[in-house]
Amino acid sequence: MTVLTVIKQKYDTAALGVINHFSIHKAVPLDGEASFSEIAISTGLTEDFTTRIIRYAMTSYIFEEPRPGFVAHTASSRVLLENKLFRGMVAHTANEVFECVVKITKALEKYGDSGEPNETPFNIAFGTDQTLWSFYERPENEWRKQNFHDAMKFLTEQAALASGGSSADNLLNGDVDWEAFGNGLVVDVRVLLSILLVLTCS
Repeated sequence: MTVLTVIKQKYDTAALGVINHFSIHKAVPLDGEASFSEIAISTGLTEDFTTRIIRYAMTSYIFEEPRPGFVAHTASSRVLLENKLFRGMVAHTANEVFECVVKITKALEKYGDSGEPNETPFNIAFGTDQTLWSFYERPENEWRKQNFHDAMKFLTEQAALASGGSSADNLLNGDVDWEAFGNGLVVDVRVLLSILLVLTCS
């Protein structure tokens, strides 16, 4: 991975967030195709913008243009259409995570490395003194909390698949003899166990 690749990723995230928010994936038939004009009408976006955002997404294999002016699904865009949890993951990433990561420098300037749960990039991004969890409990943020829930559930499923089908409960209570480690140090080089522990214990 190059530095330029890292820089480009923010645009990929933004494009996917737009596609998800305006349900562009729903405007394309699962096993057919739709014109840029038809998609624009369905989403309420201009045809020019619709064409540009979809063609940008195509650089990451999200959608394809089987013939000039028409859009069809790829395996990647089908996931958006078929998997509610993945849509929640995309929405959470685009609406919360994406907003917060660009405030890391500002947060360090304002709070330093305080460790306080209400002195974070999130607090600067959303202009609140509340913790993330208190913020989610506000009635107007129910949709954000649901997206977070769906995102965590999606990650849980992916972590289980990556571990060969082991669930968090199995890893914590069956698959591994933790007592055998004694006071040893466990290093999770793939971050998989860490994700499962956080999702199970939080």
